[in-house]
Amino acid sequence: MDIIIDGDIGSNPGEIGSSYVRQQLLKANGQPINVVIHSPGGSVFEGLAMYDLFQAYAGQKRCTIQSAAFSIASLIAMAFPTRAISRNGYLMMHNPYQEDGNEQPKLLKSLRNTMVGIYSAATKKARTAIESMMDAETFLDASESISMGFCNGLIDASPRALARCQALLRSHAGFASHVMARARTKAMPRAATVQRVVPKISAAVQWRSAVQARMANGLDFGKAAMAVEKEHPGLRQKYIAEYNQR
Repeated sequence: MDIIIDGDIGSNPGEIGSSYVRQQLLKANGQPINVVIHSPGGSVFEGLAMYDLFQAYAGQKRCTIQSAAFSIASLIAMAFPTRAISRNGYLMMHNPYQEDGNEQPKLLKSLRNTMVGIYSAATKKARTAIESMMDAETFLDASESISMGFCNGLIDASPRALARCQALLRSHAGFASHVMARARTKAMPRAATVQRVVPKISAAVQWRSAVQARMANGLDFGKAAMAVEKEHPGLRQKYIAEYNQR
């Protein structure tokens, strides 16, 4: 059974949270699951709840990172013994913070300590190394994610496997449709949420619209992203920088 996590992590309308995961695991009822992640991150508390649910699941389980597992989404992936990533995928980790600026140092320190422990246990890396990576707000490409133990292999790159993964994302309001829907609607007011990485509209819309246009011409997401990078060098970096500013 496939479970798709495509979008922001949280409990607000349109976001993906622990209630969705709980429902999906009840449907799975012990059968093997494959969790596909493509997410910029979101709420630490919802992310930790999702991590706990996946970790406690008794059936066979694996995770595949399709393009992006940023912020708390990368921590959710650590719940799985098998963590694959697409060739053009990225993983990112950073310290938790609160959107409204009304930070609670004791709470944030406790959350950071919990997150460090999870990353360290999954990767077998020293806590000090994980702490340094979180302090630096670190992005890892597929090769680095594998070599550093955050992932343990690439998603099967056969045409059939890639087509299946793309079809799954499309059938669950995938990358292009999800982004365009967000671009057309006004942002809803949000409650203060810990560790949310949400892009501003400018560079994100430019980059994603360019990718969508190339996907409409038959390219898969990876090739479309590479084509956009060649034609608009630096645009994806601006998009990532916008994530980091929030």
